[in-house]
Amino acid sequence: MPQDETSDEVILPPKYYHQYFGDLIAFVKKYSHHLLDADDAFFLDQYHSLSEDGQCLFIRFSNRKGHYFRLDKLNYEEIILDDAIPELLHTGFIAEDFDWDAELLAYFTKQELVNAYSDLNIPKTAKKEEVYQIIIDHGHFGLLEEKYPLVQVQFQEAFEYLKLLYFGNYHTQMTEFVIRDIGNVQLEDLSGHTFTAWFETVDEAKAVFEISKLSHSVNQALVIWPASLLHESLQEVDFTKFSRYRAAERRTDKVLLKVARQLEREKEPELALYYYEQAVIPPARERRIRLYYGLKRLEEATTLAEEIVADYHNATELLFAKDFLNRPKIKILRSTTQKIKSPGKMIEVESSTTNKVESLALKKLAEEGLEGIHGENYLWRTLFGLTFWNQLLESGYDSFHHPLQRVSADIYSRDFYEKRSTQIEERLKKLRNKKQWKKEIDATILSKQGINSPLVYWHPEVSDHMAQLVTRLPLPGLKLILIEMAKNFKSNSVGFPDLFVWNESQYHFYEVKSPNDHLSAQQLFWLEFFQACKIKSTVLKVNYTDY
Repeated sequence: MPQDETSDEVILPPKYYHQYFGDLIAFVKKYSHHLLDADDAFFLDQYHSLSEDGQCLFIRFSNRKGHYFRLDKLNYEEIILDDAIPELLHTGFIAEDFDWDAELLAYFTKQELVNAYSDLNIPKTAKKEEVYQIIIDHGHFGLLEEKYPLVQVQFQEAFEYLKLLYFGNYHTQMTEFVIRDIGNVQLEDLSGHTFTAWFETVDEAKAVFEISKLSHSVNQALVIWPASLLHESLQEVDFTKFSRYRAAERRTDKVLLKVARQLEREKEPELALYYYEQAVIPPARERRIRLYYGLKRLEEATTLAEEIVADYHNATELLFAKDFLNRPKIKILRSTTQKIKSPGKMIEVESSTTNKVESLALKKLAEEGLEGIHGENYLWRTLFGLTFWNQLLESGYDSFHHPLQRVSADIYSRDFYEKRSTQIEERLKKLRNKKQWKKEIDATILSKQGINSPLVYWHPEVSDHMAQLVTRLPLPGLKLILIEMAKNFKSNSVGFPDLFVWNESQYHFYEVKSPNDHLSAQQLFWLEFFQACKIKSTVLKVNYTDY
């Protein structure tokens, strides 16, 4: 990309987005050609038959939100609009013949609407929503259609499907290419990687695309309708046609959980169960147990809790099931309550409206001669990312699908560790002592500093923080924590103790809790895991006082 002669700022060419979309198409054709059907081939043929300006205008439309655009508002200096607009109309990429409805009123200013419908004598003091209603009641949109040139973009789903095949979802913006090229984000060089398609078959890809679209529609519908009304139309949806494909499972479950949770809020437990029973990911089974219990279906609740204990998805689910089975009365997450009430360190801090409780606790602990950091998840995710940097970039697991990826695509899947257990354990085995581990981390920091990763936060003192972790904590315990993270990175990369403090002779981890705060199941999981690994950690109770 060209640069300004007087600065280091990268100046993109006027039609940079045309090149990016061309690169995306070429990449999809190379690695995902088996996922393109006849409709996709037709779209690509039609697109390539357009002039460059026609292609550019279509891309401009498709990169923006909405399906409708006002021609009188277009301002793309790099495109000869007088040629591109007729071309897109002639080839069917945009249409001006469509049914006008109330949705299109949002494309006009209040004053434009008042002027167009001057015969309705709309009060000047009327709010925009009131203006909408007056025009809707009038029931005639012809005045707007005659006065303003509005077009509807066609082939937008074909455009979004190509983005799905490249990014793994259709929501990611094409600006990812821009971010890379203007230097806002430094990415790892993946030019030597072997890329694979996100999906195995056209049916799987189309299922993912369809459930993604359905998810978007459900989100919009729940803003307007009660879930009980939405349920009537969703009954016609066969969710198993999506969930049978691995790539669509999680997306399908998220739709089911969203509808089910709203039905719970609307006091429709039986309807909520209809959706929860089709979902797998948490908190589906926990919510089912709660609803079964409320409906006096105790045997079903108990059986499901036993299933969770035998095969759980995360610590929250496991702890809930255990507490349910051990209940004298139904008191959920009793273990977390017991932990936070158990004896532990307590400090008093001065009330503050500007500082977080963790900062106040650090300040108080500094009076005891301890320095430290409110590190929480940053410390452990960064240690994991720096320790396994090379392993996370290995391309032999069908987990790299495009050159803009920041990390292995399956990092959050349940089989991430299963596929890499040998490599991860061998990597840890080679770290024979703390000095070697620290040295290798420093080498990784030196060579990879600034490269964007969802795991590593480039804190100015990251090297010192990693050194404190590696040199102060027991080596076997550190390794066990990283293995536990790898087994379920989505759940186990969060919930770590808030504070890490130390002095010359000691260290400690503290989960800070103010009087009205609660301990989560994941926080309890890590406190108990740390203690099992002989790593000093506990709850730090903070009381506020006015001096």
